[in-house]
Amino acid sequence: MVNDQLETIMVESFDEVVRYAETHGVNNRIAAYMLAIDRVAFTISNVASTRRNSLRAPASTGAFLRPRFEVFADATGKSAQ
Repeated sequence: MVNDQLETIMVESFDEVVRYAETHGVNNRIAAYMLAIDRVAFTISNVASTRRNSLRAPASTGAFLRPRFEVFADATGKSAQ
């Protein structure tokens, strides 16, 4: 039962990496890195937008509470917003 579930996950993950490699014209190792980075970036983006939305003050004040950290910054440390 557990091995069947693991096999399903492994096969689906491998197929996804192969598709990503073919789509972007890179080898499987690079595709796996790219896919991992895309997943992390997607998650960070969703967490950041969820936090921004949850930190909003009541509509009557119109104020916006800023998060304690900047999620997206370029190499200079400046926010990319």
